[in-house]
Amino acid sequence: MAVPPPFMSQPLRRNNGQRQVASSPPPQPTNSSETCVSASQRETRSSPPPSDSRSFARQLSEEEDVCTGSKRVHASTGGQRKRRKKSAPKMTKYMHAAQWHYRTVSPYIPISTLFRVAHAADDPEDPFTEEMSDEEISWHVDAYNLLLKRVSGFKSLVESLRSEDTTDKLDDMLNWLDGSDTNLLRSKVLVYMLDDPLLDTLDPPLSAEEPSKANRGYKHDYTAELLCPRNLRKSFLKDKKKVKNKMSSGHSKVNNSSLPFFCYDRELYDNKDPWQGLFKNMLLIRAARAILFGQSKALNGIDDLSSAPGDCNAKNNGIKRITPGFIAMICCQIRFALSSAERWQPSDNDFGYQKFHEDVVAKFEPEDDDWVEETLNWWNARVFGRVEDDEDFEDSDLESGDENQDMERIRQDRIKTRQARIAAEEASAALSASTSGINSAGHSPTSDPQTAPETDNDDNSGSV
Repeated sequence: MAVPPPFMSQPLRRNNGQRQVASSPPPQPTNSSETCVSASQRETRSSPPPSDSRSFARQLSEEEDVCTGSKRVHASTGGQRKRRKKSAPKMTKYMHAAQWHYRTVSPYIPISTLFRVAHAADDPEDPFTEEMSDEEISWHVDAYNLLLKRVSGFKSLVESLRSEDTTDKLDDMLNWLDGSDTNLLRSKVLVYMLDDPLLDTLDPPLSAEEPSKANRGYKHDYTAELLCPRNLRKSFLKDKKKVKNKMSSGHSKVNNSSLPFFCYDRELYDNKDPWQGLFKNMLLIRAARAILFGQSKALNGIDDLSSAPGDCNAKNNGIKRITPGFIAMICCQIRFALSSAERWQPSDNDFGYQKFHEDVVAKFEPEDDDWVEETLNWWNARVFGRVEDDEDFEDSDLESGDENQDMERIRQDRIKTRQARIAAEEASAALSASTSGINSAGHSPTSDPQTAPETDNDDNSGSV
């Protein structure tokens, strides 16, 4: 999908540039058993705990608990666990499509906004898009169409119900998903950020068991270096304590004018070339593996997608390639995990998360840039264990929404081919019959002296 246009650098007027706060807890924070968050972790998730979850509990009481692979236990069941049914929950496939949008396109563009813009684009009298540019509307419509391709029946589901209700529920699910990814990296980033996670240790140590992140951010040398903007790195290496204090106090503004150092590979980093080693820090790769395949695959990865766990997010969400939006999402999650902030906010002092997401995505435009192709191939090789041709990516990533529709389309093509073949055979037979009738009447094209073919004549006296 194309990179979001420049308007994305401004907060969306519909949601003020923030992730929407879920009104109730969606039932499925993730689809990998290894990335499920505990009850204690959920108390520290980015969104505040909802005040009333009964409506979701009633609606989704029969849905699958993806963390345990069994039914949720509700009070109405007397505390007894129900055996899981083999049939997939009704909303699961739509949620997977929504998760694909969140992780590979943008966590800052609510699905409800995509549907509203797409519907308003077909209705000139709808005022929802009156303040949007044509480029902005086009981007939302393209994202909407990509989402519909993920799964059959998505559009009919929304149109058969109240559009706002259905899409808002999906947005709520994504807020819960956001908290799941955040809580996973909140603890694991302290391991993934080390050059050699099996041997290296921090001095002073940072424990993932600490309930507070107060000792991270600019207070610890290691996290401060990773958060330090590129334009302050030389000063940081000369006097860490001084620059740490200036960044913490705000005297040295840490904003979106320069990418943080964790976006770069430490060995490849070149102070004179801002593209060298960009987005090649293994911290990003380990975080991506943990979210897509589970914590057990974070350090060593997988050989190929076929060897990934069957219930992993990569397979459930249909993520088979790395997109700029996915890299941007990982960067936002890592930035928050390294910081001392306890809760997600639209900004961390002068640093804006949505602007950061858009800046990362913008680095991958235009798509025919050699650096873009090489960087995405580098990511795909380290996350999925292989590099595929772009054409194969396109075919595999956007799976058909309805196999029956594909089969019907192929069948119709076969019918048209057969009808064309029969018509050609009939025309050929008719021509043969006509020619045979003429010959049987004794009329030959060569019997008419006026049409008789010329014969070779060696006498060239008549020629010029």
